[in-house]
Amino acid sequence: MVKRRLAASSWPVYAALTLLNLCLVVMFAVILYPAPVAPVVDVRVASVMPIAFHPQERVIHIGTPTRIVVPSVGIDIGVRTGTYSPENQTWTIDDRSAFFADTSTPPNDNNGMTLIYGHGTAVVFGSISNIQGGEAKVYTQEGLVFNYEYASSQQVTPTDTSVITSDGPPELVLQTCSGVFDAYRTLVTFRLTGVTGYEG
Repeated sequence: MVKRRLAASSWPVYAALTLLNLCLVVMFAVILYPAPVAPVVDVRVASVMPIAFHPQERVIHIGTPTRIVVPSVGIDIGVRTGTYSPENQTWTIDDRSAFFADTSTPPNDNNGMTLIYGHGTAVVFGSISNIQGGEAKVYTQEGLVFNYEYASSQQVTPTDTSVITSDGPPELVLQTCSGVFDAYRTLVTFRLTGVTGYEG
């Protein structure tokens, strides 16, 4: 009877100890074997700064003519700036110089036509009607030398201004009077091949 009473009274103790042991097992399992933690991934999209693209701008060389040289026909003469007078309907001109027409495009390596004119005398442009090829050089007060290659020559009437244009590749046109009583204008066209006299 006593044995049975002791066994009956010990049951709650055994139950409590069993529960405590179970809690300890769970606690150690949690401590020793923690649940796997998912890696933290930063899903923010980084702000992408646009790359500033600055293409190298091409430098355009431009100058004011001071001298024209055409070796194949023996021309080497100073150049002044010529202006048209609407009142007199005449251009600046003399017997010893060639003139850059200030209504045309200055020598440059971008586009347009540079017109240099002069009398058809032996001192100025009298020999350009004999040209068949070769080069021309235009020296400028900026220290640049514009180099051209002969392209063509033609005779036009004084009223034909169709050849004077700022469109197209850079060209040099030499103009002088020709024909009986200077009835025509001889135009010799050169195409730009390069610019020297500068660094870069």
